[in-house]
Amino acid sequence: MIPVYALLLSIGIVALLAWIVMAALASNLEGWDWLHPDNGIGGTGKAVIAGMVGSGMAGISAEFAGWSTAPALGAAIVGAIGAVVFTRALD
Repeated sequence: MIPVYALLLSIGIVALLAWIVMAALASNLEGWDWLHPDNGIGGTGKAVIAGMVGSGMAGISAEFAGWSTAPALGAAIVGAIGAVVFTRALD
């Protein structure tokens, strides 16, 4: 399961970096408001990215801590839910 968690974490981090770059460009360049991720992806996309990062981090942490597959999967699910709830609370 480690490759699955690593893939989730990698895709989530790349999406998070893309979000940051797009928001920075849209905020600093005149006429580039269309690029801001809040206009296209919105809160749901933000929650999906947070869920992927949270699931990947929690799953990899549990796997490398020596947990068996079922508790590690549970930790990944709890990590995803926690990241989504935290993101929704901040939004």
